[in-house]
Amino acid sequence: MDPLVSVLVPTFNRSALLRRALGSVLAQTYANFELLISDNHSSDDTAAVVAEFAKRDPRVRRVASPPTGTPAMHNIRNVLAAAQGKYAVVLADDDFFLDYRYLESGVRILASERVGLLVTDCVIGRPRREATHLAIAPITPGREFFFGYWRGRYHVPVISNLFDLELARRCEPWTDPNVLYGDVELWLKMMTLTDVAYYRYPAVYYHFHGQNIVSTISLAMHKENIRFIARAARFAAPAFGEAAVLEWKKSMLVEYWRTVIEEGHGVSLRDMADMRAAIGLSDEPLGWPQWVRLARYFVRYYRKSGSEFFRRRRREINRVDALQPSPI
Repeated sequence: MDPLVSVLVPTFNRSALLRRALGSVLAQTYANFELLISDNHSSDDTAAVVAEFAKRDPRVRRVASPPTGTPAMHNIRNVLAAAQGKYAVVLADDDFFLDYRYLESGVRILASERVGLLVTDCVIGRPRREATHLAIAPITPGREFFFGYWRGRYHVPVISNLFDLELARRCEPWTDPNVLYGDVELWLKMMTLTDVAYYRYPAVYYHFHGQNIVSTISLAMHKENIRFIARAARFAAPAFGEAAVLEWKKSMLVEYWRTVIEEGHGVSLRDMADMRAAIGLSDEPLGWPQWVRLARYFVRYYRKSGSEFFRRRRREINRVDALQPSPI
């Protein structure tokens, strides 16, 4: 029987974490899946781990590695190209499934509701673990989700959403190696083709650590990455209209700028101009609503930064005071 779900695991030099990820797939209650692993030329014992799991379960298969030097985003494309299921889900090698019913329930939802994208909550593994809670409707029209993206509840916190493979391939996902938000680009494009279902349990553990994209992305990388907005906009314009998508691009630029600020990057108006140019907004006025939101984000960030600075200074002063000799 052909697999109905393809679980796609791109990996590189994380054999210990990979073992946990693969184990979480094999623990799923749903059985009709293939588990495909694309090893991007790891130098650790990843090959041995994959061979061990493949020997244990015939559904596990190592696909041919991409050419040497292939960027991480293209490694996802490599495993995507080998998928044979009707539905697919990408599981990063450092993440794992929390909900053993996720594939079974997800397939049932997509099939019964006749939609092509299921978004899920997750647990973000920071030092203090946080569960996301989108709290959206069971089904959201794709247009509504698209235009509300990054505003309020309309957000997709994790890469491991279940999606219709044929629809995804129409979106040409993960083609630009410098767009690190390739998953966000894919979800936005798919929203022009399908409505969005919501899985209301945290299905995935997102392993937050020093090598995550959000931990390592520099300001220069942000200026490359922001092109995902332009790419999604070009795809959406025929479905949603040029004028509406142009305003959406302006809104997304401001929300992306908020992300850059909150990551603590020292930014300037020159950086803003570079990002506007990257998504084709150099000659487009942003408008007062966008500038007001931008100013609000700046004030919020610098107020928070100032408070943290004074708290640190107070702790330092208290430590110094504690070291002073007691009066005789």
